[in-house]
Amino acid sequence: MGALLGRIGPPVAPIPVTHLREALMHSYEWQRVQAATVLWDLFGEPETPTVLDTLLRAWEENPSTANRIVACPDRMGAAAEPALPTLKAALAPRRRSG
Repeated sequence: MGALLGRIGPPVAPIPVTHLREALMHSYEWQRVQAATVLWDLFGEPETPTVLDTLLRAWEENPSTANRIVACPDRMGAAAEPALPTLKAALAPRRRSG
């Protein structure tokens, strides 16, 4: 990943985890989704429970976030396993939005 970021441009200052955790409490669900996915991408498996909880709550609040949300557990691989029953149930109805 570092090599890829190096090709994109100069390094950016590290984002303190506290800023991301604050963003997880934002009133706008899309902001929380973005913060959760960045938290996972930067800090990985130790953040699994927080990331999954945030994503699933945002999806419940606004089903339009589904496409964005599903991409993160896909990247998480086996770490997203605790969310699979909820994800499958959300995707199962014949009629769903988004």
